[in-house]
Amino acid sequence: MTGWANITALVGRRWRLIGLVLATGLALSLPAVLRQTPLYEANATVEVVSRPAAGGAAEMLQVLQLRLTTRAPLLEMIDRHGLFSDQPGLPVSAKVEDLRRAIRFQTVNLPAPERGDTTGAAVLHIRVRLGDAEQAARVANDLSQSLLDQASVMARGPEGGDIASQGFGWTSTHETGVGDHTITSGIEGSWTPTPIQWDMTYFDMLLDHEYELVKSPAGAKQWQPV
Repeated sequence: MTGWANITALVGRRWRLIGLVLATGLALSLPAVLRQTPLYEANATVEVVSRPAAGGAAEMLQVLQLRLTTRAPLLEMIDRHGLFSDQPGLPVSAKVEDLRRAIRFQTVNLPAPERGDTTGAAVLHIRVRLGDAEQAARVANDLSQSLLDQASVMARGPEGGDIASQGFGWTSTHETGVGDHTITSGIEGSWTPTPIQWDMTYFDMLLDHEYELVKSPAGAKQWQPV
């Protein structure tokens, strides 16, 4: 007898046992499948353009997405959208971790423009998976709007403000601008007097000058050459 013939003969003799095993497995797995909460996915896409002074667009998006997935912003989002209201006994830390796992980011650098300018661009894809379709959509929209709001402040820079803002450094307009709403370090100034040239002025400034401790316009302590 060939191999296939042996298999067919074995199945013919054991079909009752095989059927019993399959039925038992289906009966045991079906309740678990039915208990699973369906997940709904919502997506949003954000494009950011930055100038060299503000850093790369992809780096900016990475900083922003890390800030938005820290504990305080996630707790605000949970309260704002009534997330996990059907699980009143769930600890706050578990809610934060569940929401963090539900959010996924993917950053894509866009090709450099051919028009000769020095701007950079990147796209951030946001994916949110939750047990409620409307909540997933609201969270995705919330994240994209927060990213746009913060990116606009970071990309503009102090010199991009209106005339009344000149000389005050990085004056943040993101909500309160302090505490959990802080989006810049407050440290200002270029590393060298020739930041767009490839030269040794960094070491000249470092080795040939004395430094004094001063405060930036934003209040950060930093060392300034004298």
